[in-house]
Amino acid sequence: MEIVLCKASLTQFKQFLWNAEKSRATVEKYLRDLHRFEEYLCGEAADREKILQYKEEIGRKYAISSANSMLAALNAYLHFLVLKAYPTLSLHFHR
Repeated sequence: MEIVLCKASLTQFKQFLWNAEKSRATVEKYLRDLHRFEEYLCGEAADREKILQYKEEIGRKYAISSANSMLAALNAYLHFLVLKAYPTLSLHFHR
């Protein structure tokens, strides 16, 4: 699966975070971290290999806690994309 970061999906992700009642600081941090990832991609689509390379690079450049928080933002965005691509409905059982 290739992933392209675009303004529309980031705007939707921001709304997703607000709906999940994330704090303003968290929303700003996640978006800042995703912009950093977008800069790393230089306009290319992201795939598993690119994501793993990014993980290695930030692991070398930043403290572990900082790198992990950047990866948390990316993981949240990937989770959002999967939910958006494969929405499911709750099952309702009648008693």
